[in-house]
Formats: sequence, structure tokens, C-alpha cells
Amino acid sequence: SAVVKVTLTNAAGTAFVIDNDVSLTSGQKEQVLTEPLIMEESEILKVQASSGAVDVVASILEINREDK
Repeated sequence: SAVVKVTLTNAAGTAFVIDNDVSLTSGQKEQVLTEPLIMEESEILKVQASSGAVDVVASILEINREDK
């Protein structure tokens, strides 16, 4: 099993915890974010797991600010 922590770090280096206690067992699937997370290009999304037996998938939609 593993415990997963998800953080977002902004351009100033401040980290915000998005989810701190997602417990997973072997073969378990979990959707951590249930709502869209809007980020700027200078921000960092980081996922840390207490063990190496975790795969992470992120689906990214890039929006050009010049598009109207």
C-alpha cells in the first residue's frame, strides 16, 4: 500500500497541499482530483507516494490566453 500527497507550487515557491492522505492498496485506482485544477504555466504539480508502486496519470488541457 502507499499514501499519496498532491501539491501545487506557485511561481513564488509557495506549496499548496491539494490532497495529503490518499491511501492506495495494490491494484487500486483512485481519482484524486474530482474538479478541474486551473494552473498557470509557471506552476508545478507534484505527486509524492510513500512507496514506489504507484503510477500517476495526468490529463492536461492547454488553453492559449490569446484565443477568444
